Amino acid sequence: MALLQAGRPKEGIAQITAALKLKPDYPEAHNNWASALLQFRDSRGAIGHIKEALRLKPDYAEAYYNLGLAFEQTGQMQDAIAQYRQALQFKPDFAQAHNSWGTALLNADRIPEAIEHYRQALQLAPGYAEAHHNLAVALGRAGKTQEAISHYEQALKIKPDYVEAREHLNWLLAQQPR
Repeated sequence: MALLQAGRPKEGIAQITAALKLKPDYPEAHNNWASALLQFRDSRGAIGHIKEALRLKPDYAEAYYNLGLAFEQTGQMQDAIAQYRQALQFKPDFAQAHNSWGTALLNADRIPEAIEHYRQALQLAPGYAEAHHNLAVALGRAGKTQEAISHYEQALKIKPDYVEAREHLNWLLAQQPR
């Protein structure tokens, strides 16, 4: 998994393949392989590994989360939301699941609900820069400009090299009356 998080998914897949040869009933390896495939936008391949992980470990919150990501990649927002909900049933403090649920809701133009999930993610993980950024996007769409600016600034305080947050903040500031 470390290689996947380091942005080296091909090497990560090689390690996962070796692990599965030694222990084919290893749900974490199947889920990690799915994570790598999702980085390559191979949702179909990822779903097969996620389903195997869930067959082996039916209460595996991270696998439900990855299944939600896979559905989101294919534009199936309602299915993604259902998987994030399932992930949170097994792991209520899963900030990433709230954040991704918020994104699926935002993509479905359900802005107030998205805002609520981003807030829940931040309640669980106040230093989660991506959740601050995503909340700022949703707040901007809701017309809550000053609060959006505050969350963009918070995201940048946490992660100063967050290019997308910087660009969105600059755009929003440029729209303000002088």
